[in-house]
Amino acid sequence: MGALRSTISNSSMLAQNMILRSLADPERAAQKAVAAKLLRERYDRAKSILSRKSSTAIEPMPFNSGYFMSFRVLRGTAEALRKALLADSAVGTISVNDRCLRVALSAWISKSWMSCST
Repeated sequence: MGALRSTISNSSMLAQNMILRSLADPERAAQKAVAAKLLRERYDRAKSILSRKSSTAIEPMPFNSGYFMSFRVLRGTAEALRKALLADSAVGTISVNDRCLRVALSAWISKSWMSCST
């Protein structure tokens, strides 16, 4: 019981001190602003790309962040599409169920195939 409590339910003193120091860092606000700007740029880029493209195979689902978004798979399965994207484009995704594919915008936006015009 003691081993379980000391390894799972309690975080270490080292981790707690690191977090406290990072929260007290005077550069934290600037670093947070940089991260927020990056996420906003990803969101805006994804919205822009999706407004110019359409597909009979997938449909973007509503999203409101710069980190994840999902697509409704209209033809085939999400798992088959996940495997094809990984093999062909090295884009890792998650098939949530047969019809929903979740994508991390950090991987999706950075791929060169997203900048194509077709």
